[in-house]
Amino acid sequence: KGFAVVASEVRKLAERSQNAAAEISDLSTNSVEVAERAGQLLEVIVPNIQRTAELVQEISAASKEQDAGAEQINQSNRRRALQSVGTVSRDDSLLCYGGWRTAAPA
Repeated sequence: KGFAVVASEVRKLAERSQNAAAEISDLSTNSVEVAERAGQLLEVIVPNIQRTAELVQEISAASKEQDAGAEQINQSNRRRALQSVGTVSRDDSLLCYGGWRTAAPA
């Protein structure tokens, strides 16, 4: 009777071991499939990331060019404004001087 109990326990352990081995095999297969899918996704994603980085660099360069162009326009506008102020001042001076000469007794 004692041998039968031991044999029964051994059978149960063997069944559990077999079930665990099958589960490990399934998990291994699934892990390989997941790894392969991840590799495929990376093959697609990495070039997209590289292209995105290139586009960001192009946008940055274009922004710098745009900033330089805006600065040139601002400088040009400042020069024109100063020239206009100079012209107005000169014209005002001439008007004042001309008015003073006309109003002065001869």
